[in-house]
This record gives sequence, C-alpha cells and structure tokens, in this order.
Amino acid sequence: MRHLQHRIWALLSILWLPLFAPAATITVGPLGQYAMPCAGITAAQPGDVIEIDAAGSYTGDVCSINTSNLTIRGVNGRPHIDAGGNNAQGKGIWVVSGGDTLIENIEFSGAAVPSHNGAAIRQQGPNLTVRNCYIHDNEEGILTGADPNSAILIEYSEFARNGYGDGFTHNMYIGNVKQFTLQFSYSHQAKVGHLVKSRAATNYILYNRLTDETGSASFELDIPNGGLSYVVGNIIQQSPTTQNSNMAAYLEEGATAGNPSHALYMVNNTFVNSLGRGMFVFIAAADTTPALLENNFFSGGGAVTNQASAVLTTNFVGTPSFVNAAGYDYHLMAGSAGIDAGTAPGTGSGFSLMPADEYVHPTCGEIRRTSGIVDIGAFEYNGGGPILGCAINPVPPTLGSLSVNPSSLAGGTTTTGNTITLIGTAGSQGASIALASSDPHATVPAAVTVPAGESSAGFSIATSPVSAPTVVKISGTYRGQTVSTDLTIRPAPPALASVTLANTTIASGATLHANLVTLTAPAPTAGATILLQSGNPNVVSVPASVIVPAGANSATFSLTAGRVWQPTSVSVGASYAEKASQVFLTVQPAHVR
Repeated sequence: MRHLQHRIWALLSILWLPLFAPAATITVGPLGQYAMPCAGITAAQPGDVIEIDAAGSYTGDVCSINTSNLTIRGVNGRPHIDAGGNNAQGKGIWVVSGGDTLIENIEFSGAAVPSHNGAAIRQQGPNLTVRNCYIHDNEEGILTGADPNSAILIEYSEFARNGYGDGFTHNMYIGNVKQFTLQFSYSHQAKVGHLVKSRAATNYILYNRLTDETGSASFELDIPNGGLSYVVGNIIQQSPTTQNSNMAAYLEEGATAGNPSHALYMVNNTFVNSLGRGMFVFIAAADTTPALLENNFFSGGGAVTNQASAVLTTNFVGTPSFVNAAGYDYHLMAGSAGIDAGTAPGTGSGFSLMPADEYVHPTCGEIRRTSGIVDIGAFEYNGGGPILGCAINPVPPTLGSLSVNPSSLAGGTTTTGNTITLIGTAGSQGASIALASSDPHATVPAAVTVPAGESSAGFSIATSPVSAPTVVKISGTYRGQTVSTDLTIRPAPPALASVTLANTTIASGATLHANLVTLTAPAPTAGATILLQSGNPNVVSVPASVIVPAGANSATFSLTAGRVWQPTSVSVGASYAEKASQVFLTVQPAHVR
C-alpha cells in the first residue's frame, strides 16, 4: 500500500477540523484586523483561521490559546514570534489548552521561564499539528502534557538549539499521549538535551534528519517508556561532542501502563556515529520483545545494540561510500556496499515497514523508488523523486516595477494610468506598498494595496503648475525593497483665460478700445493668435483675431458698434487652444443718453 501513514494522517487532519467550514478568517499584521497574533487568537471562535502576516513585528506577544479547532498560520513569508522576555502562565510563548489545533509556517524563539523549561509551544489540550515551523533557541522547543487520547503530528519543521542545558529540556518533548508522528523534519544541535524525546504509546518516526552535527545533544532519539514504535527512513547522526555516547534509547526509564507494547521496529535508517564509540541502539534489559533492526547503516564505530535477542537483518556495519559525509549528505555513491543489499522488510504489527519516501533537506521529502532489491539505509541509490507536496515556506512577493503613464505631463493635471507590479502575488491580506514623491509638485497616495491574489495595483498622481520642466522621482517601497521611475512635469501650455471689455455698453456708431484677451501662461515664441467672434457682426464688429506677443500674457483689441434703434445685447467671444470665453456688450441707440 502506498505510504499508509500519509493516508492515516490525511484522514486525521480532516477529522480534527470542524464539521463545518471555518467560521471566519482573522487577519493579523500591519494591514490586518489585529496588530498582534494574541489579540486575533483571543478573538477567534472554534473553526476560525488566524493568518499572521510576516511583515509584522511580534516580539513579546505571548498568550494562552483556549479555543479549540483553530488554524493559526503565517502568510507572506514566515512570521517570527520571539518571547522577548515575556511568557504565558510561566510556561512559554503559546500555551495551548484548546484541542485540535493546527499551527503552521511560524518561527518561534526566545522562550524562557523561571523554571527553565520555557517552551515555544506548550501543548496542554488534545491533538496538535505543527507544520512548516522553525522552532529554535528556546529552553524547550515543544513540550506536551500527558493525554491518552491525544495525537501529535509534527511535519516539515525544523528544531534547533533548544534546551536550557540541564539535560531535562529538549528540542521536542512529547508526553504520554496516544500517538506521535514526526516526519520530514530536521532536528539538530539541542543544548545537552535530546533531539527527539517521546513517551507516546505509538510512535511514527519517519523520514527525518536527526543530526546533532557539532552540537552537545544527548540522545538523538529517546523513547523512554517504550510503546509501539516505528523508526523508518531516518538520518541519525551523533556529534563528537555529545553528552551521551548512545544514539537511540528505548524503554530506559521503564514501562508505563499507557504503553503496553514494547515492539520496536528500526528499518532503513542511516546511523552515523561521529563520536566513534558508544552504542547505536540502547534497549533496556527489561524489554523482552526482540527489536527488529533491518536494512540500517551503522557507520562510525560503536556497538549496534545491547539487546541479545534483537533481530538483525541485512544491516551494514562500517563506512559505506556516502556522497558527502562531512556535509551530512548520506546519499549513496556508485558502488556503495548498501546498493541492492537489503531485504524486503514486510510489516510490523500491521504497519508496512517498506520505506515509501526519503527525506529531502531541508524539511521536505520525496517518493523513494525501489528498483529490484531495496537498498540499505535512508536513501535509495538514484531512486528519489518526485518531490512530495511539501509544506515549503511560502515565498512573499517582491517588487517588480513601477510605471507612470504618461511619463510626461503638464503641471496642474492628474494621471490615473500608473501601476505598481509585484513579482509573485499578494497573500491573503494583500500587499501594502508605500509610495513617495521627490517633489511637492507631484502628489501620490501614502500607500497602495495590491489585493490578495493579485500582482499589481493602480494609483493616481496629481500635479501642480511649474514654471520650468521638473523631473520628479516616484518610488514604491515594499519589505525593504524600493523601485522608482521618473515623471516629467512640463509647464502647462497657455490657454485662454478670459476676454474682458473696457465697458459693458457702447453707443451706436462708437468704437470701444482697450478690450483685453488674457492667457493662462505666457505666449509661445511664435505668439498666440486668439480668434475673436461677434454674436451679431451687423451690430458689433470685431477683428477676426488678435495676437498675444511671445512671452506676454495678454493683448488688446478694439471693436465698433453699428446703428440700432433700441438697446441690443451682443456676445463678444474669444477662443484659443480649445478654450473659449465670451462676454456681452449692450449697444444703445445714438439718441439714448
């Protein structure tokens, strides 16, 4: 069957969610409904999704999570929550008392409390999924309580440098729960404590990289109370500066009532002991159930196990040809002793032991393709791929370009054909891009928001008149990146401002001088020819045009009134550059005084 445990966990993930669509999506961050995660979490109802924008700063934001059926995820990158000297309930950053919680794509650091076991996530409720998270430099990475009905799933996540240094705090510490699954994850360099410690009744440790490298961890894997445990397809490496010469330990603290099974299956793992001595798999003498150790590499020196009854099948003890052992790349080289040297492992307590996948660094996985006889160790020679649907950290969009259209315009006008473009698409909360202008003659909005799922947004630029051509830099800034372009503001070309008359009345047969046409700006070098019109040429005669000289703003003209027998109103108009203006002149009969 194709990777049974994946199907089991896919089903469990569905069952853990509410039996109805999430009631709401709560947004946190600079553009969100709430500025800080804990405020959004406190406001949430069962079934809600809380999305935390990585653009925000959340140092010191710690809290208890009491509502069940919550999904809490980072968007637009991975938001970082550092304890900043604070703690919730004296226990850590997030103390989760609600059940069925999903936490994904979030970075945690800095958890410290007076009792020295401050956890990034302190799980007190039933059922937790941690996916695609980075948990580092805390006194405890994840610490769960005891709950015989709880299932813990950690996948695609990294744990680094957690531990107070007392040997009792670890990268991850799973209590007496019903089931613990760790897959496609990277745990390394715990401070004196263990890379993985689990007291669960059933453990699935599948396709992980548990490498202390140059750290000071104790056990790489500790299952102190036994339990039905499957350790398949892992890379497990011990540091030369380890605090304990044994790499994996089983049942060394004694059995508990909640863990009736003492069956241990270790299949297709690659163990590398950089210390050069000690024991790869330590099993307490009280365990009378023979462990199965099959298709494993035991490289670097030391005893394989102390259990005399253990079933050892097609393991390789020695140093095979690895691609780059110094860089912790334990893929097989051509001609390696592990190629086609394994045994089909069958099942253990009803679970398929045949490795279905491989770890891909960092925190990912791929299908393992076996051709013929299965190879020894965590990797099949030339047998990896394709990549699984990894929970890879979403990459936030970056700025692409900024354009203004038109790129040159007359002062006093507004343009709306301007666009800011992202490389990628905005996340669920949109992307707010700050705008700026280098000159007050061009005004832009303080910011423009690219809508969720989109890659561009438009904005307007308002300009004011200038006396000489002015180049203005328009810029947009997003996540520390700035793009810009130039906008040229030209002096506006002259247009007709007005036509005015020296008087509003004139006697029949008279001439009215010093009438004025005015432009909005100085006339060009060739002058400006202003067309004149009379509403009744038989009553009021005007020249066909008048020229405003180059550099001047106005010119005068004269008009003459004909004979009328009663007061007559006639319009006098002027037009230039698509602008027109008119006034009215009353012609009085000659005998009227």
